[in-house]
Amino acid sequence: MDGSCRRSLRRSPILARICHEFWQELPLRAGSLHREEYDAFYLAMCQAIAPGVPRETVQAAMDADWEADVLGAEVMSREAFSVAMFELADLWCHTTEAAEYTNFLDMLLRHYR
Repeated sequence: MDGSCRRSLRRSPILARICHEFWQELPLRAGSLHREEYDAFYLAMCQAIAPGVPRETVQAAMDADWEADVLGAEVMSREAFSVAMFELADLWCHTTEAAEYTNFLDMLLRHYR
């Protein structure tokens, strides 16, 4: 995918709004996402995206993604969460069209709620 399109999408106000809506739905503690809540959220996203994936496979991906997403921190910040959600959409969307990313993240948000 074109890097400049992806950078532009990353700063999109629409995607920022969706990430903010997600953040508002999460069970935060002291304004951060802790590992236990991240795991529950991750499992919900896996059910929406790839139901039926074996638990061991999900657990391995979840462990690796947590480490990559928090960059050594104990908890996940709002900014780190937004980056992770963009990366998730970037991975699953076939184009760099804002509408596709928006639709994908909206579907996940509806599933999570």
